[in-house]
Amino acid sequence: MLSTPWLAAYDSYPDQMTVREFKIKGEVYVTTFQDHKKYNKVALANHYKQRWHIEINFNSLKTIMSMDHLRSKTPDMVHKEIAVHFLT
Repeated sequence: MLSTPWLAAYDSYPDQMTVREFKIKGEVYVTTFQDHKKYNKVALANHYKQRWHIEINFNSLKTIMSMDHLRSKTPDMVHKEIAVHFLT
């Protein structure tokens, strides 16, 4: 078997994972969160929608500013990288 860094990460993953699936207004959501009281399905669906809007905005911003790939690894450096793109 090949020894590559990204493949080695799979060794740390559990052999099995429990997922929770639910449907709201015809949309299916899947999560690994199991605490139904802390993470109710309406709250999770709202978080998914929020996240989806964020992803769409990032995609639009990256396309408009020709930032296909952000190279920074930390949130602080990502902020700086975006600021530099605004300045150019």
